[in-house]
Amino acid sequence: MTPTIAEGDIADRDSLAAEQDRQGEPAESLEVPELIPARMLNEFIYCPRLFYLEWVSVLWADSADTAAGRFTHRVVDRGGGAAPDPEDDLLVEARSVAVSSERLGLSAVIDLIEGDDGKVRPLDYKRGSVPDIAFQAWDTDRAQLCVAGLLLREEGYDCDEGVIYYAKSRRRIYVEFDDDLVSETLGALGELREVAERSEAPPPLVDSPKCPRCSLVGICLPDEVNLLSGRSGHSPRRLVPRDLQSRPLYVTEQGAWIKKKGGRLEIKVGDDIAKSLRLIDVSQLCLFGNVQISSQAVRELLTRDIPVCWFNYGGMFIGMATGLSSKHVELRRRQVVNAYQGNARIAAAIVAAKITNSRTMLRRNAKQPVDKR
Repeated sequence: MTPTIAEGDIADRDSLAAEQDRQGEPAESLEVPELIPARMLNEFIYCPRLFYLEWVSVLWADSADTAAGRFTHRVVDRGGGAAPDPEDDLLVEARSVAVSSERLGLSAVIDLIEGDDGKVRPLDYKRGSVPDIAFQAWDTDRAQLCVAGLLLREEGYDCDEGVIYYAKSRRRIYVEFDDDLVSETLGALGELREVAERSEAPPPLVDSPKCPRCSLVGICLPDEVNLLSGRSGHSPRRLVPRDLQSRPLYVTEQGAWIKKKGGRLEIKVGDDIAKSLRLIDVSQLCLFGNVQISSQAVRELLTRDIPVCWFNYGGMFIGMATGLSSKHVELRRRQVVNAYQGNARIAAAIVAAKITNSRTMLRRNAKQPVDKR
């Protein structure tokens, strides 16, 4: 399972935090950036722990839903130029517009802004269907859209409503930015900042139907955490690990040249193209001996978090290049501090966390039901 390492890191961090609490150390407060992205407010309202893991701990795992969401946004993400000054010209339409406000402490990239008779409406694309609830829009989506409206007001535009377009239903839902919605949105923003300042992630949701399809469920492990902490007595729901289609690419032909062309990697030997592969099919690139690679290819691979590894002619590992993926900064900082202190109880907590995670994985993959011992 791909997120096994991250699972261990989360458990280790919780064990370290608990050990520090037993030692009487004060809880630390993290510094929160001045501008909160609107998307993070959406995540926070959906699940505070999901928000914390994504934004504070910088953890991410893709899923079918997140990939489908990017595909839904493919048109508006291309951009369409900056929006005109509200005092100079009337806005008719602008795509993928970045706005921010230091006073509100918010930022957003608005999918689409429509103008009509001097007023503007932000439009947010969502991949799902229109929900059968009171406002015909999820609270998370309404709050995210309200942030866009507040930011447009800060820029001087006349904006009193927005639109959520649910792609599966192919319907527009109009949302009025009334006082109640604005108050709820700003209140949630205050709660978000309080959670982001903590040095520990909030507890998981208990037996929530949101969890099984969450992209970070393999990192968060809500059912296991709740069961072991006594917050729930239900058996953990089974997780289905992702079957990654990407595979390592080994290039051993001496004198080969690797370059990027569109969304593919081309391997040339002399003047001939020996192989052409899609970048999405490559999990890592291993170069043996006298194999060359272009800067453009290296940059694209690192952007996609695909490591490039170099070996000598005999296969001895020399070095590797990786992108700026998450290194779990808060966890590493605590580990360095506790390593310097040389506390044996901390080491015992880490070992216990590793054993707990191993037990969790064994129980997850058991063919027959197992007891809780």
